[in-house]
Amino acid sequence: KEAGLDSVVESGVFDLCGTDPLPRADVVLAADILYNQDLGMQVGKRLMEILNMPQEQRPGVIITDSQRFYGTDFAPLLNEELERVGRLTIEWEERDLKVTTSGILVDEDQTYDVTARIISV
Repeated sequence: KEAGLDSVVESGVFDLCGTDPLPRADVVLAADILYNQDLGMQVGKRLMEILNMPQEQRPGVIITDSQRFYGTDFAPLLNEELERVGRLTIEWEERDLKVTTSGILVDEDQTYDVTARIISV
């Protein structure tokens, strides 16, 4: 609100593991939530749901993973399904990012470098 973006950016709560379809969105962002294999596979299922939408209804998608926990890479399984139906596959891209964060227990912003895997659709 302080930046004047409250009418531009709207967020919501969504149960990633639920059965409800994804709500309508312009952009879907899954940032650093791939903490275990179950979460990784759920993100992959939801990405497939998005890729199955008609092109004109499909939101932009950004998925980042800076931790690379074991078993969270859903791309190989998703690519098997995409290849089976004759569609283009996805792949992670490595990016070096400069991140600035702030928090409740920190008086000033902290800026640091991180290398993240990113899928952008």
